[in-house]
Amino acid sequence: MSEEQPEPVPVGDNLSIVGRGYTTIPVTFGRQYGAKIKNLDLSHNKLENLDNINMFANLKSLILDNNELTENVEFPDFYQLDTLCINNNKIADLRIVLDRIKRAAPNLRYLSLLKNPACPNRLIGMEDDDYSRYRLYVIWRIPNLKFLDATPVTPKEKDEALRRGEFCLPAATTEIVATAARIEGQMGATDELTQSVPQSSTHFGVCQYYYQGKQSEGNRFIRNQNL
Repeated sequence: MSEEQPEPVPVGDNLSIVGRGYTTIPVTFGRQYGAKIKNLDLSHNKLENLDNINMFANLKSLILDNNELTENVEFPDFYQLDTLCINNNKIADLRIVLDRIKRAAPNLRYLSLLKNPACPNRLIGMEDDDYSRYRLYVIWRIPNLKFLDATPVTPKEKDEALRRGEFCLPAATTEIVATAARIEGQMGATDELTQSVPQSSTHFGVCQYYYQGKQSEGNRFIRNQNL
């Protein structure tokens, strides 16, 4: 018989609500803690929307990895948001989600979109050129980014994105989706134990954000004041 999970409580201005199976953010957390929370981790749930996220009006960092969000997710205005992770969701149209992110979070500097159907990347066996073109398109759409996925945005990429990023939109093809599904299937039974207990480790501020396990995307990004 498994032990009941303790109720999430803030640690300073950080709140971790991980692995609870929520499809919607419970309004009670917003009422209790929303005003003081700056860093919110909602990974490893089953979120299909971001209803009630507007109660966390002062967020600087939002982690939404391993949920059920699509490109149609509605973001409220997050003028202070600096960091956004939406890895391993169901985003299939890059244009729509980037429009929404850019409009809602104009001061965003750190973005990670790994393992979404719309995002070719080397973790699911796509060619380096596909991933490079994807990076140029995202940087063109959100030119203030310092990090995209696990890698710093370089001056060369910024120049290249300005020159041709508009024409680098990757196709969200069935091949990408099928490749991701096949690799997930190969992980299969080995990952069940990993998935049963979310292995999330989040360090906010001047930080490393990472989690361990067979489905890990590795270091989402490493933020270092000296970079």
